[in-house]
Amino acid sequence: MPAVDSPQPGGMSYEELRELLIPLMAHPKVAGIQLTILDPTLDPYGIYAQRLIDNLIKILSPIFREVKDHDEIMRF
Repeated sequence: MPAVDSPQPGGMSYEELRELLIPLMAHPKVAGIQLTILDPTLDPYGIYAQRLIDNLIKILSPIFREVKDHDEIMRF
């Protein structure tokens, strides 16, 4: 991602990141995730920020669906 302080060639693709994080985030011992070094001054039009957000939605959506389903079950 170009919108970071020290971009490195050969990093993970968004697809690789999703393949790694989706199962990890679904693990019951995972309590959160921290994102660092997205530099908005290097992304004045928000192009890279939007790609990151789109991918985070894909990564976190299964968890939110599971929580929603669990909450619906718990209401009955």
